[in-house]
Amino acid sequence: MVTEDAFPALPRGRHNLSREQVADVQRQRLLFGMAAAVSEKGFAKTSVAEVLSRAKVSRETFYQHFDGKEACFLALLDTCSGILSTLIEGNLVASRSDDDPLTRFGTALEVYLRTLSEQVQIANVFFLEAPAAGPGARERRFDVQRRFTESVALNFREDPGWAAVPDPEFACQLLVAAISSLVVGKLAVGEAKDLPGLHEPIMALLRGIRDSRVSGEA
Repeated sequence: MVTEDAFPALPRGRHNLSREQVADVQRQRLLFGMAAAVSEKGFAKTSVAEVLSRAKVSRETFYQHFDGKEACFLALLDTCSGILSTLIEGNLVASRSDDDPLTRFGTALEVYLRTLSEQVQIANVFFLEAPAAGPGARERRFDVQRRFTESVALNFREDPGWAAVPDPEFACQLLVAAISSLVVGKLAVGEAKDLPGLHEPIMALLRGIRDSRVSGEA
């Protein structure tokens, strides 16, 4: 979970922070406040006052950074999008180059699901609240899914089993959409802690598909 400790408030009294550093601290506090409020109450029921009470930042400061609630929420989604994209893209790239594509994907998926189970506020904001928060939020939500799909397709491009499926690109779209749907299902019923348990059945299914395609071509 995103904790308040990760977004410390400005020190009391005099300090040596520059104006830019002060502004950055204030902005991060507001994003924390938005994440905490939306995760608890939902976007529709979250007011600017709810954000301020959690961020411990003044209303005047809020409007120095954002035009309103939606602008703050979209900035939060941009942050969430960066975190989630890095989890997939970064771990696929960071995996051992001599690992086969399915092993690389399995490593990235394990980190992805485990992180979502630990960062419940980010997961709730991104998967549950973004679709209901207007076209800008939905665009950000599905842009991450598109990038996820592209990364998976690139990873499996040279896998002979994956190349043997009728439409590898569509198979990647289907895989990513299915993972997203499973994540939403767990979050919607308050079972974020069970997200890592999705890893093995997903991987078992993919191994079965790959092995059957390879043996079918032999």
